Amino acid sequence: MKGQLFLIPTPIAPGQRLESSAHDLLLKAWMQDQESSLFLIETPKAGRAQWAQFGLPREAIPHLMAYNEQTRQELLPILIAALLQGKKVYLMTDGGLPAFMDPGAELVRSCHEREIPVRSTPFCNSVLLALALSGLCHQQFIFEGALPRESEDRLRALQQYWHQPSTVVILDAPYRLPKLLQILVQISLSSGVHRELFLALDLQSDAERHMLCSSRDLSSLQKELNNKYEFILVIGPIGSK
Repeated sequence: MKGQLFLIPTPIAPGQRLESSAHDLLLKAWMQDQESSLFLIETPKAGRAQWAQFGLPREAIPHLMAYNEQTRQELLPILIAALLQGKKVYLMTDGGLPAFMDPGAELVRSCHEREIPVRSTPFCNSVLLALALSGLCHQQFIFEGALPRESEDRLRALQQYWHQPSTVVILDAPYRLPKLLQILVQISLSSGVHRELFLALDLQSDAERHMLCSSRDLSSLQKELNNKYEFILVIGPIGSK
């Protein structure tokens, strides 16, 4: 059985407490499952100080692994191998959301490619969380809060976004998802432009699901999405694999 990658958002300002469920998750992992758990921090000094400040076991500090721009190339295959063997990996940064605009995105991407589950402890911004969970490049992104209601205006807007080179994030009403996917299939086929898509469904709930696919495979994906889901759609940048 494959393991799981957990993103652990941490406070931005120093001295603040770690969110309670994230604290409990890390504490339980160390106290009850440390043989099957790997704990990643961003930088050794700041990450270790932060771990202690959060009131987590000090005996764990020597076991914390620094995963950052300098170490990712060496650690990435090691971490993926561990996850494939059933271990759990907990990824933290010095402050903020892991895998958002940092090397953790590459780890998330590698997990998706191998169907390793990725989850996050609570985070207050669903759009940024969807980007982090996607593993898609988001150095630049466009956010569309709600598409036009009228069919023709909606189609024009989606056609425009489809040809934007950067990542596009769409948040819309649950009942509009099937029609949205149907339109994107049509746009992809008629334009010959294919892009990667990430769907974050019912984020931070027990029913949370993630789907990463090419627009080439969108027709088959539609069949799985007959129910209503709170969703965020991330359209990857043009040229991504």
